[in-house]
Amino acid sequence: MKRKAPDFGEIFGESIEGFDKNKKLPHEGAIKNSQSWDHSSFVEEKESISSWRLVPVYVILAIFLILLFGRAFKLQVIDGETFMNKSQGNHVLIVANYAPRGVIYDRNGKVLARNKPGYRVSLRKVDLPKDWEKQAREVAPLISEKPNDLVDKIKKTKTDSVTLETDLTNDQIISLKTQEDKYNWLSIEIYPKREYPYGESIAPLLGYTGEASEGDLKKKEAVPYVVGDQVGRTGAEDSFEHLLRGANGYQLIKVDSQGKKQGVIFETQPVSGNDITLSIDADLQKYVYDQMTQTLNTKGGEGGSAVVEDPKTGEILAMVSAPSFDNNLFSNKLSQASYDEIINNPGHPLLNRAISTAYPPGSTFKMIIGTAGLETGLITKDTKITDTGFIEVGGTTFNNWLWLDHHQTDGDIDVIRALARSNDIFFYRLGENLGVDRISSYANKFGFGQPTGVELPGEINGLVPTKEWKIKNFGETWYQGDTINYGIGQGYLSVTPMQLAVATASFANGGKLVQPTIVHKNKPKILNDKVISPESLSTIAEGLYQDTVGDGNVSYLFKNYKIKSAGKTGSAQVGADFKPDAWYTAFAPFDDPKLSVTVLVEQGGHGADLSAPLTRNIFNWYFH
Repeated sequence: MKRKAPDFGEIFGESIEGFDKNKKLPHEGAIKNSQSWDHSSFVEEKESISSWRLVPVYVILAIFLILLFGRAFKLQVIDGETFMNKSQGNHVLIVANYAPRGVIYDRNGKVLARNKPGYRVSLRKVDLPKDWEKQAREVAPLISEKPNDLVDKIKKTKTDSVTLETDLTNDQIISLKTQEDKYNWLSIEIYPKREYPYGESIAPLLGYTGEASEGDLKKKEAVPYVVGDQVGRTGAEDSFEHLLRGANGYQLIKVDSQGKKQGVIFETQPVSGNDITLSIDADLQKYVYDQMTQTLNTKGGEGGSAVVEDPKTGEILAMVSAPSFDNNLFSNKLSQASYDEIINNPGHPLLNRAISTAYPPGSTFKMIIGTAGLETGLITKDTKITDTGFIEVGGTTFNNWLWLDHHQTDGDIDVIRALARSNDIFFYRLGENLGVDRISSYANKFGFGQPTGVELPGEINGLVPTKEWKIKNFGETWYQGDTINYGIGQGYLSVTPMQLAVATASFANGGKLVQPTIVHKNKPKILNDKVISPESLSTIAEGLYQDTVGDGNVSYLFKNYKIKSAGKTGSAQVGADFKPDAWYTAFAPFDDPKLSVTVLVEQGGHGADLSAPLTRNIFNWYFH
């Protein structure tokens, strides 16, 4: 038989329809009686109590209420936010979805810097259990740390979030994951790790990244940094940080009272940083670096730098500094011992010699002295000065290199011949006639004594000396001998390889001073559209060409070379106990320059012996 479903009343043990039968209601008389109660009749008579005897009771009660309300106010208003945050932290975990940095490409689309997956193991101090030191010592071997070192690291970190490790193998991650419930105060996150395929060959230019420091975390950025973010530290990674860094996404993860993760409540996706394309040719960069390294290893020298540039656009095709370092080391776990080894290396591998070190330019500066003489009218193309082999000023003898080495002279020579032969006597005399003020003025005009503006951190000014500068720094007046030394690029003058490269490019591009750039297809920025007149330019350029033919200083390298080039050697004295710095700066083809090259080998000897051959190899690689 089909059973009848119970109605609403039956569910609760009674029938609505049968309510009157099952329940006995008050009768009418009882209701009327209750409505006519005189409540005063129920009040008992009591003994009268004096109000003064109740004062202590009132006082105690008032104090108790004040304390109670004060404590409640402190907990809810003053400390309310703190306790709320702790409460939220106990049941909601915020995890960053780290944004990958933009990829850095060379001018041909080859990758110079990219991302690969890495793991970050971290913790929040607020999540640490009471016996965290014991547990930390248990965790230490799992992440290749010493127990005491790990405990000290947690104690000494000032921020709430502490990064424990960023360089773990898959096996280590699996081992940690299997014990995630036991060490639920640990957080294992995937983050983008930087990788540099060309390593040492381009490290000083690209730089590297490091985890956000306390200073980074305090910066007032539109998108603030968080613990674990990778920040550009040097080179292009630093210069283009605002473009390369992206915006992190976040996960809100529910966590129970035991610290176990219960699932994602809310999630946002990260936004990748912008990719950038540099003007660098990666293959040329590597070739120049290999050539420089080979030169240093086989022919000597303490270090070296080379800048290869498109003289018309200012785009840098290669910028080498040696010795160098592997910037991939900074993407992995770098021990203090390894870092100290890099920092204390006498070769200063972290230094970008192209922009961060200045040297006397030696005879390469004769291009500027010759220009100043022509532009001021002190000489013409046909003016001749007699090479006497040496001159004496104030009891000091200033020799020409040919007299010193072979006891010979060049006779009567003009500026073209003087450049080709790198004759010191000609430029001693011309510099003496120009004087320190005019020499410094033209040095500044060609960009010396100030940063070139290339988009890299750490660029220095170099030094263009003046009379006032010497008085301020040495307490001495400027002597005639100082001017004579100045005329051949010696003495107090110092320039960076990048500055000399920019000056050389102006002789190759028709007389324009163009700001160098490491950004591909950047619109050329003309700093001075007429740094030298066409007439003077033609004369100086001819002198630089003659250096490569006939009996020019580097004719043995270039006289049979299929592509005409022009250049200037330099051998700059840096002290009696050291070999000269070896310079060569040049451009090619001579009739329509497409490439300018500046090479420096520190304490390498003569520019014709070390830097010029290296430049010829670069021309060979580029044009053939």
